[in-house]
Amino acid sequence: MDNPSNKDIMKTIQQKFSEIEKALNFNGEVMEGLQRTIKDISDENRELRKTQEHLKNRVAELEKEVVTLKKNVSKDEDEARKKRVIIKGIKGNQNIDENVKKVFLKLGMGEPSYKVFVLSKAEVDPTVVAVQFDSVEQRNTVIEKRKSLSLSN
Repeated sequence: MDNPSNKDIMKTIQQKFSEIEKALNFNGEVMEGLQRTIKDISDENRELRKTQEHLKNRVAELEKEVVTLKKNVSKDEDEARKKRVIIKGIKGNQNIDENVKKVFLKLGMGEPSYKVFVLSKAEVDPTVVAVQFDSVEQRNTVIEKRKSLSLSN
């Protein structure tokens, strides 16, 4: 076998260096691409965290608002309940409003301002209704007049 000449050795070394240089350039490009991707993902992650924090704060605000609204609804329901009276034994399922008016006339009240809510409606049993007045005073007047009827009978 022939001994390679210095020229051949140099040529081989230069080819190997050239291959190494190409590999380094390729790997460098891959690394730069990976760094850009990591930076983009980091930026997106930072934005998502900001959005998440904003949404957490918004949810907390809405939860407080729901609590406040529930308290207001509860308070309104309590106020409405104070203006209600239950009347049992209304006969005539067809003319409930008319029969409620008769009750007030019998109590000597004329026609106060009210709304009627049917609580039970049965074919055989009398109907139970809730009457909600515009004021607690009207409700109290009905109760007082009913009590005075009971006492006089």
